[in-house]
Amino acid sequence: MQAAANSENFSNTEDWDDFDIFQESSDSAQIPSEFAEDLLKQHVRSKEAYEEFSSNFLEAAMVLADEKGWQNFTLKDVANEADIPFSWVREHIPTKVALFKRLNRQIDQNAFKSNDSLKGVALRDNVFNLFMRRCDGLQAHRQGFLSLLHTIPLSPSLGSEFLTGNVESVTWIADIAGLDRKGIKGFFRLQALGILWAKVLRCWAKDENEELESTMIALNEGLDQLEKFNLLISQEIEN
Repeated sequence: MQAAANSENFSNTEDWDDFDIFQESSDSAQIPSEFAEDLLKQHVRSKEAYEEFSSNFLEAAMVLADEKGWQNFTLKDVANEADIPFSWVREHIPTKVALFKRLNRQIDQNAFKSNDSLKGVALRDNVFNLFMRRCDGLQAHRQGFLSLLHTIPLSPSLGSEFLTGNVESVTWIADIAGLDRKGIKGFFRLQALGILWAKVLRCWAKDENEELESTMIALNEGLDQLEKFNLLISQEIEN
């Protein structure tokens, strides 16, 4: 009978804009709330939400790192700053080591976006461009990343992930740039490229120039050395 009454009230409503779906009963008022909660849960699990939350979380983390230093904020602080559910953070970025891993991969993703500009370009130029793109990614939150670098000696787990992440990044750079790294010779080429990245990273940390002139000079000098010892061999030449 109540449903019929509700239907009658609804059908007799002349002004549809003024009709209130919550006016009938407290039970029916609960339905939209539960429905909205279900929608929120579905959104949190969706690919779009994952990408949105991840991007917002990483940006908020680096803002806090810029302001406070890497050691002086918690993941809860980041979640509050980004307005992201704690449950999502706990599931996807449970530690600050995991946070660094995400940050490192985001820098790579941004550096590798414009692959078309690398096609048909000399190996040396490709390496230069990719290294400098990574430096630009670090430069966007310079103080935060400098603070992170200073924290590494105090955190073995962060130091281990930092080393692993940079090896992963250099390997990707080598492959995208076109470095031949097959066999023993390729192994040494990759090691040399990793050593060069470490040198460039140290130079970047000291480079106060907004254009990173000293960093680019150090990178060019390092590439000169690699060419001198035949450590910059492209896949096409080797094949």
